Amino acid sequence: MQSLLDAIAERPDVLRLACLTPADVDLDALKQHFTAWHAVNSGALAYVDSRRDQLLDPFGMRPWAKAALLLAFAPRPERESPLRQLPLARSGQPAALIAPYALHEDYHRTGQRILAEIAARLTAKAENGADASFEACVDTKPVLEKLLAEQAGLGQRAPNSLLRIPPWGCQAHLAILFTSLPLPSLILPQPRDTLCQSCQACLEACPNRALTASGLEVRLCRAWLANEKRGPLSSEEQLLLGNSLFGCSFCTMACPDTPAGPPPLAVDPEAILAMSNTALKKIIAGTALQHLGPNQLKRNARTVIENQNLR
Repeated sequence: MQSLLDAIAERPDVLRLACLTPADVDLDALKQHFTAWHAVNSGALAYVDSRRDQLLDPFGMRPWAKAALLLAFAPRPERESPLRQLPLARSGQPAALIAPYALHEDYHRTGQRILAEIAARLTAKAENGADASFEACVDTKPVLEKLLAEQAGLGQRAPNSLLRIPPWGCQAHLAILFTSLPLPSLILPQPRDTLCQSCQACLEACPNRALTASGLEVRLCRAWLANEKRGPLSSEEQLLLGNSLFGCSFCTMACPDTPAGPPPLAVDPEAILAMSNTALKKIIAGTALQHLGPNQLKRNARTVIENQNLR
């Protein structure tokens, strides 16, 4: 199996690969980091609050699993993102921003496809592979991906709470594949550079000061407000949303490791409000914006217009 893991690690879309067994996971460290985060952000993400036990014991909740492959993967560029069909911002008029990562293929789909291909190769290689079980996690299951990836040596947590993986900065995505196959433990050497200890770029770039030396305050984050907060926004939240239609890229783009890429896409929020939900749903289908749906996107567009008219 080790030779197969080496081959998987050489895939061009896999930036780093590691493998944890139940004995490798430091449950006390998981609990410590989660407790510190939750003390500040309790209630912000209901699905996290309700799955605490699953988050803090990944293998205990999967007694069938003997190993977990952890990988960082590169975004898959789309030459013609459907989102570029949205009306572009007009000079001198309100503009709403879509974070650059949304212009790539939806990372959930990219990661799931990579994990499915890996599972197929592992099944073909293993004895009694037909009986093998797998669970793919790409930001869709109750798993502390970033903390487990850090324990596996994939990268180090930056002050913006994301995993920093040179030379990709904080823009790589994470995926985990639990398996019943007895894979060998593979923990990468912990990064030795000290850039994050001396650099405050991501903290200073955050327009809402949601980032501090002690971590992220989720309720102040534009990405949380745009993507995760359901229902109407309070007057304070409306101001905090700023000009974000989807996501926010200030902290990731500020990282010195960040490779060159597309800027945020500036679209016309007034035109988006004028679109039918059917037309808008058709454009965002299969993209990261599909998670929000037309009504929430229009809520954000309306807020962006109000914020920019206040200037």
